[in-house]
Amino acid sequence: ALNALGEPGRLPAVMTGAHSVHARKERPARKTGFLRRNCPRWARKKIFSFSAVALWGMYGIVVSQLYVLGYYMFSYGPTPAPWHYYMIFVMDLPLLIPLVQCWRLKHSGRAGCAFWVMYSWVLSLKTLILYVDVLTSEQLTARNFFGPKMLQFFWGVTAILYTFLMFRSSKQIFGRMDATVELDHLFHTDMTWHVILDYLDMSFLLMYKRDGQYIANQVVDQFSEQVDLIRIGIGLNIFLGVFFHSVSFPRVEITYQQDGDKLMIMRVETDKSGILQNAAAAAEVDQEALELEQRELLYKQSMEMVLARKRSSLVSIFFVDMPAAAVRSYVAYLTQVAEAPFSTDPFVAKNLVSLVLQAIKLRQVQAAEFETAQKLERLDQKKRERQVLFSAERQQEFKENMELSESADQFGLHQRSTRSLRGNTATSLASSPVDKASPMHDPNLVPLPGATFPGFLFQLALIIIGGAISLAASGSKTRFALFDWTAADAVQ
Repeated sequence: ALNALGEPGRLPAVMTGAHSVHARKERPARKTGFLRRNCPRWARKKIFSFSAVALWGMYGIVVSQLYVLGYYMFSYGPTPAPWHYYMIFVMDLPLLIPLVQCWRLKHSGRAGCAFWVMYSWVLSLKTLILYVDVLTSEQLTARNFFGPKMLQFFWGVTAILYTFLMFRSSKQIFGRMDATVELDHLFHTDMTWHVILDYLDMSFLLMYKRDGQYIANQVVDQFSEQVDLIRIGIGLNIFLGVFFHSVSFPRVEITYQQDGDKLMIMRVETDKSGILQNAAAAAEVDQEALELEQRELLYKQSMEMVLARKRSSLVSIFFVDMPAAAVRSYVAYLTQVAEAPFSTDPFVAKNLVSLVLQAIKLRQVQAAEFETAQKLERLDQKKRERQVLFSAERQQEFKENMELSESADQFGLHQRSTRSLRGNTATSLASSPVDKASPMHDPNLVPLPGATFPGFLFQLALIIIGGAISLAASGSKTRFALFDWTAADAVQ
């Protein structure tokens, strides 16, 4: 107690008999950083966290790309600007809707997927205009600040935007943002790296449109027709690569909700009011059914991740690496034939290595797809067996309830016949001379409730009220709740 009094931040021990009760549990000394000591919690969460940095980075990249690429198109393009330049920038407006929805971390996976698809389509059209109209302009020189290298840089930051989107989507896909040793998370990270390399590769392919960059002037002079065909193929390659890499983002159909110590998996279904509906955990279902539903949602999301990785591998092979490797090899051959100084493109090694890696990854993805499909099939078989068992149990219960109902009806007929006989006996006794002191003429004798019509109505009202209370208490537990109370209460 004396030691506790001498240390700041700790409460003294209170001695009660032979026991020592601390008002607060001792915690080990915790090292606090500069931000934790000097910044409020909301600032650390909304400004200085990794997810906040990714969000502000996304907004900064989208705004800067919109401005810089528009500056290149209207400054170095044809004068006056054609009408389709303005139409492309009008197409940028719908991008703001999913981009704003990415503000909420738990919706960033679904909104990020929609944003990436639309953004890739618009960027592919901008890339085609930049490649055809802007990079061939004589005014675009390296002396300008906004020269070809700056254009290459601002086009290549798309890879950083994709990284931020994938990082923030991991919260909705996996329920957490830190690394987990799972197959889905490995596919997620691996796909991010390969798409980043593909966009950097295509940013270098853009410079093949400029004379003297990666195609020497001697090659342009001697093989002008071949160079024109090469540049047309490169432009088509970049356009298709950007357009089809829109599928390199996993479609998100689940979300997570904290339920005590567990994370409940829910299917995202947006109704007219925009409210998230929980299709996995209905009210008062048994634990086994909930477990099966949770596993099914996990397997389906895992299958979606596997399919996204498969699509990304196919796009990288057929629209990026294979055409780029062929073009760079052919340019190297023409450079050697023209005896021109060879300008090394560092991404030719990337194309050759990625072809092998993507082919290996494609085999792994196919194996994972087959395994996940088997899991879903076994789970579906188990659900069907359980449904059959559940139906058999319900049929047996329904049959027992019907037998109880028939027994209750027979008991009611017997009771009514007994009351009728008692009423006839009382009438005959009343018509015959009897002793006034007989119990049959006791003025305090109360007739049975069912012996008269008002008594029958009273009994029926009690049954209806009891049934309504039973239904309200049982809720939506089972559709056969009606048969659970009618027979028993009727017997009572």
